[in-house]
Amino acid sequence: MGTGFLGVPVNKIDLWVQALGFGEGNLESPITAATVDLLLDAVPAEDPQMPPITIVSACAFHSDENIEIGTGKSEGKLICKLLNADGNAIAEGDIPFSSYTGSDILTIPINQPIFIGATNFGNVHDAMIIVQGPL
Repeated sequence: MGTGFLGVPVNKIDLWVQALGFGEGNLESPITAATVDLLLDAVPAEDPQMPPITIVSACAFHSDENIEIGTGKSEGKLICKLLNADGNAIAEGDIPFSSYTGSDILTIPINQPIFIGATNFGNVHDAMIIVQGPL
């Protein structure tokens, strides 16, 4: 549904993000380097005779660079995506932040699997961090 459906007289939507369009080349990352560690937990298998299942429960984000507070329009967001062997996202989690002090460690819970068992360690081949700086 386009914004025109809402009607001309009442369409008061602030479209400040509209400047970002196809082919936009002026977006800059708020940092140049970061590390991520996968945090593992053991959960009981359905069959009590089987050993526990190792799952990826969270990502630990760390960068040596600061991310300054924005103008207050929007918080920043850290997103951690778990990828399978084909490079497809199979689970993710995110946390908001208003600023980041370099060397802090932020934990991002993985709470959005796309299928049951997606966070099983054997299904996870890689992880991707997306950093959206505060506006």
